[in-house]
Amino acid sequence: MAKKSSNEVRGFEAVRQALRYESFPAAKSELYYSIGDIEVEDGHGSFTPAREVLDNIGDMSFTTAEDLLAQMRSALRMRRRAA
Repeated sequence: MAKKSSNEVRGFEAVRQALRYESFPAAKSELYYSIGDIEVEDGHGSFTPAREVLDNIGDMSFTTAEDLLAQMRSALRMRRRAA
């Protein structure tokens, strides 16, 4: 795994902060730009691009940022079980 720079933005809190200016409800396609290159911890000590996690959620709309974060966490749990 490549060493990350100290200024790289990571974690679910970073996703929450990135979404603070979004209007909800929002479709998944509307959120990609805000999430940008943020990575979230995958439960195995590694980081996964938040956009990749969002891709695995399916086509849906989110009522709040917390709704999106809950769906992302759920998708990561399902991914861990499948591994």
